[in-house]
Amino acid sequence: MGYTFMPRKAKGRQGVEFTSFLPAISQKAQKRIRQEVRRWPLLKTPNVTLEDIADRYNPVIRGWLSYYGKYGKAVLADVLESINAHLQRWIQKKYLRFKHKPKKARAYLAKVAVHNRELFAHWSVGIMPTAG
Repeated sequence: MGYTFMPRKAKGRQGVEFTSFLPAISQKAQKRIRQEVRRWPLLKTPNVTLEDIADRYNPVIRGWLSYYGKYGKAVLADVLESINAHLQRWIQKKYLRFKHKPKKARAYLAKVAVHNRELFAHWSVGIMPTAG
């Protein structure tokens, strides 16, 4: 099914935190998503634009968000952060000024995400790349 039930922190109706047995994306599903993101041929296609990449992969990202995002959103956010890391490496490959500057490439990606939050599905739900 792709979920694992584990003890996790939860908030009660009065806002008091307690430990509960809640579902979130399983380790196996996390690994599968990260492997699939690594298989995306972004690094071999520096001639495409960020919009082209978004058009191609947004349906897949939306599917992951809708299926695994029902429970344990924080765990899913950690997994989808690998997409931002992959996009950062693509920026380093595409733009020579960022070739050996991963922090500046990450800052550039964060700037693009702030100005165009709806470009990628995971950005629109708040899983944004951070600068630095």
